[in-house]
Amino acid sequence: MSSEERSLIAHAAFRESSDKFDHLVIAIIVTVCGFLVQTIPFGVVGYNIETMYLYALILFGLAGIGAFKRSEWSIQLSAKNHGMLHAAETRNQASYLGNQVALGKCQRKAYFYYRMRNIFIFTGFVCFLLTKVLEQYLK
Repeated sequence: MSSEERSLIAHAAFRESSDKFDHLVIAIIVTVCGFLVQTIPFGVVGYNIETMYLYALILFGLAGIGAFKRSEWSIQLSAKNHGMLHAAETRNQASYLGNQVALGKCQRKAYFYYRMRNIFIFTGFVCFLLTKVLEQYLK
């Protein structure tokens, strides 16, 4: 087995595990949103506990949007990477450069949604915990 074959196998394993992790995170976010919808008290929007729970739900919803968009851009990233590699193999310079520019855009978008997802998961979790703690003191 050559070093090139090992690197291809390692990259394929990384890509597969990354995709599985993204799917797991999406499933967790959807599960948390479902849990919150079923368990949180709803009331009039204002300066109250019900609104704080609603903020947590909205933050987790935004995390879900970020997770789905990240998956979408990861697929585009793979497609552009394939196009760039195919253009390099066929020695099509124009297609190679076009795919290289598109690949950079896809990388930036995928990273942006990755950060968005993680920030909203964290802030939603903190908001939910603070609401649970404050609920006990404001009763």
